[in-house]
Amino acid sequence: MKHLPLKVGAGLLALALPLSLAACAGPTGESSSSALTIAVPFDVTNWNPALTVNPAMEALYDNLIDVGLDGSYQPNVATSWEWDAAATTLTITLRDDVVFTDGTPVTADSVVTALQFQKDSGANGYDIITGMTVVDAHTVALTVASPNPGLVAALAESSEIVEPAADPSAQLSSPLVGTGPYTYDATSSVTGSSLVFQRNADYWNKAAWDYDRITLSIIGDANARFNAVQSGQADALQFGTPAMVKNAEGAGLTVEKASIDWLGYNISDWEGKVNAPLGNKLLRQAIFYALDRDALLQTVDLGMGTLTNQVFPTTSDAYVAALDDVYSYDPAKAKELVVKAGYPDGVTVPIPASEADRPYQPLIEQNLKDVGITVQWQSVPLSDYFNAVDKYGVFSMRLSSSPSAYFDAVRNFGTSSVLNQNDEVDQTAQDFLEKARLTSDEAERNGILQQLNAYMVDQATIIPWYRVDAIAVTNSKVTLDFETAQGSAMGLLRNYHPAK
Repeated sequence: MKHLPLKVGAGLLALALPLSLAACAGPTGESSSSALTIAVPFDVTNWNPALTVNPAMEALYDNLIDVGLDGSYQPNVATSWEWDAAATTLTITLRDDVVFTDGTPVTADSVVTALQFQKDSGANGYDIITGMTVVDAHTVALTVASPNPGLVAALAESSEIVEPAADPSAQLSSPLVGTGPYTYDATSSVTGSSLVFQRNADYWNKAAWDYDRITLSIIGDANARFNAVQSGQADALQFGTPAMVKNAEGAGLTVEKASIDWLGYNISDWEGKVNAPLGNKLLRQAIFYALDRDALLQTVDLGMGTLTNQVFPTTSDAYVAALDDVYSYDPAKAKELVVKAGYPDGVTVPIPASEADRPYQPLIEQNLKDVGITVQWQSVPLSDYFNAVDKYGVFSMRLSSSPSAYFDAVRNFGTSSVLNQNDEVDQTAQDFLEKARLTSDEAERNGILQQLNAYMVDQATIIPWYRVDAIAVTNSKVTLDFETAQGSAMGLLRNYHPAK
């Protein structure tokens, strides 16, 4: 069973985090153009940036490579990166004006140390790195055993330059020394209530950040976050809900929406070892046809999302438009497939459900019952969800996307994917991934990934309901460029600006 790396941003787990945290009042929002207060649903429980998804990480830590609003990889602490002819050594050139917040200059040695910490912490995609070498004071070389186009994507997702902790597996209760645009103000911060950051006067790219002070006001309840923005306690909120959109627009607030993550069922036991019916492709396809996913979208998420049959977004090089026409709500077809699968009298399928699944359960249960599939719900606490799902071989998931189609494919279909909770191997899928990895021709790679996409849609081991909208709300004093290319359901801090 795979442990869930928090950096992935795990789905219904992430969706439910705000529900599982007690609401608490944050500090009064500061209205000046030099200060920004954002209401967020959760505190930082581990300050290791390799393992934690939280806007606080962006305030304190700088990546080597950035991702632009258009999904392109852009220089940051690294000014350039280039593969050698064999595509096994990536040479990275660093800026020479970056310093840690304790005044120590950033050199190739400190970058190698930071990247090794990322690797030792289990950062996504770092398992392919076989060597890290200091070339000169501001040049680093990373090696892989054989060509792998996922390395740059891994660095863009998580390559924060920090002075590492002694134990990469430790739960870090305080921030590491970083190179980011802000420093942590422990005196002004209140545990469980607010995280306060002050501008780093020595930051190399101060002009890219508009605010002298950023406060993350921790408010677990979504309605309380909305009230904080409406009342002026906060300038913006993250992880909004569909239910608040109408009220927010009516109150004159600005709502930003973007379909970022796919939401649905992942079937990790496609061999049927622990949940025998799921080993039958016809039954998995029957589930796809049986679910009225548009009804789920309209009733639970109030229409704020986009129906899809595939894990890749429309912006991905692996996306195939025709695949979104393969499955539609068709109970008659689903009934036929249940019979063809060998269950003329119907079949019972156990499915785990946490508190995050509850709004979806009634319709899913009725849809499947209508075609001869009886759901046997297995109640699993959200806090223990990913320790239990391998017992059932199916679980709900919400997963974000990467600008790299190959990185996305590995994240969803690779043997080490968090989705592969039952450690089963689809050799055909792995062969596609291997072919895509080995080719140096980008067009050829994209074609292979599209073939993989078509194969996986046919296998129906992942059953997306839809791409769900991420929702952010701002008041009239703040604007937000909602970054979708990087798969950020939060809205990156650098994209908040004073309204003009």
